[in-house]
Amino acid sequence: MTTKAKILPLEDAIDISRRAVWIQMRGTGCCLEVHYAAEQLPFLRFRDLAGVYTLEVRGDYYGTTWRCFDQCPVSEDGLNWGDPEEWRFTAEEDD
Repeated sequence: MTTKAKILPLEDAIDISRRAVWIQMRGTGCCLEVHYAAEQLPFLRFRDLAGVYTLEVRGDYYGTTWRCFDQCPVSEDGLNWGDPEEWRFTAEEDD
């Protein structure tokens, strides 16, 4: 049985000890496997695992224009942004 991919809070997405996250940009139907590399405010830098490409995103746009999963979403439904209240991470969910 496959576990459902979970949208990570920003703090977990940029945890340097995490091997990989799957990043999705709003409006795309796919994710890229990357790891957090660096911060140069207001940007966060992610790299693919082979170190071939770098992706920069604004940290303050997390949950609005981009988001990260703990594992690759295996279904198209997992990639749907839907209603913002359904996917936006809130502190209450951390309990």
